[in-house]
Amino acid sequence: MRSRRSPGGSNGGIVVFRKQCSACHRVEEHGFVVGPDLTALTNRDPQWMLSAILDPNREVDARYVSWSALSEDGRVVSGLVVEENAAMIRLRESGGKEHELLRDSIEQLRASDRSLMPEGLEKDMTTQEVSDLIAYVIHSIGTPAPMAADQPLPRQAHAIAPFLLDESQSIERRQQAIDQRPGMGPAILNLLALDLRADDLATQYKRIPWIWRVALAVGRRSDDGELHDALESGLPRSGDPLLDWQAVVIGGGLINGLTQIGQWPGDRIAAILDADPSLAPRWQQTLAMSAAMADDDAVKKGTRYDALRIVALDDPEKAIPHLKRYLGADVDGELQMGAVSGLADIDAPQIGALLIESLPGLTPRNRQLAIDGLLRNDIRRAALTAAFDKQPEILTDDEAKRLKHGKAASQ
Repeated sequence: MRSRRSPGGSNGGIVVFRKQCSACHRVEEHGFVVGPDLTALTNRDPQWMLSAILDPNREVDARYVSWSALSEDGRVVSGLVVEENAAMIRLRESGGKEHELLRDSIEQLRASDRSLMPEGLEKDMTTQEVSDLIAYVIHSIGTPAPMAADQPLPRQAHAIAPFLLDESQSIERRQQAIDQRPGMGPAILNLLALDLRADDLATQYKRIPWIWRVALAVGRRSDDGELHDALESGLPRSGDPLLDWQAVVIGGGLINGLTQIGQWPGDRIAAILDADPSLAPRWQQTLAMSAAMADDDAVKKGTRYDALRIVALDDPEKAIPHLKRYLGADVDGELQMGAVSGLADIDAPQIGALLIESLPGLTPRNRQLAIDGLLRNDIRRAALTAAFDKQPEILTDDEAKRLKHGKAASQ
């Protein structure tokens, strides 16, 4: 029987990790934080880790794709985007070295669909070294709770809600619990928000990540009944304030989810309100309060983003000027994102020109969202084509290809 030795056999795994992985991953105080946090992978089994080594591009998390920036002086730097705003972008390469580039100095910024993790790592390791490496990582980050992955997922709302808040469960299993029970989204939302109070932001924001995931799933399913009941749950009662979690449900969840599947949120929600006019006064009240929340510096920026998504569904004569204020190059990137996404949701003829005009001042990610919005219908696509014909420099080569083929980045 093999004796219990250091993970990876005589410290072999440690040696392999430091040589092959520490430039991007950190374990036991060794290495750099560039790629995913391995301590978050406690529910990953050895076979999954082996697959990740053999084929790092099979499942690429959008947070860890590689970006390349070409500066005006011809310098090219690549890495992960760790910070960006209207004035600069910071990329972190393997080894932890960071590059801060002023937006004005960037000639071109491209995202790859490839992971920063290189292919062919196994070619530089023996079979034993791969085995030692996996054993060391599993030992260092800990193993999953016994039998957790083999236990059946909860199937009823009263069991799913607490399951989603159970930090001992993996994110994947909790998301699976949401996805496997279509139709239960509103009931789960009601339970997650049951005792949330306006004066207890800490509890609200502890639950908001899972409130958002449930609401987003409802939006993406776009079922009339679910949308109605989720609106019923998320809209403040007459005279009540708009709480942060409610803005997340409506703006970040329902509206965002509908947009992601290519629908016009305004049309879908209008149809729900037509079918149940009793919700209309609460909806109008929410539109007014979301406008105030979007401008409130005391509210978290992520929630102000959600509020801006709601603002977009108000009368265009109100919504467009409001959202336009957040398009400037000096605006926080998350708020700018809310404005870009919100404007893209407004099916009005003037939106194309407005998004085209905003392109130079947008962060790279928001620029991509704007291009997506411009490819959303024929009128906007024609406007972008006309602008590009007059000024080819307004689009990068990749953006020009997307325009030619009429494809949004999400397609």
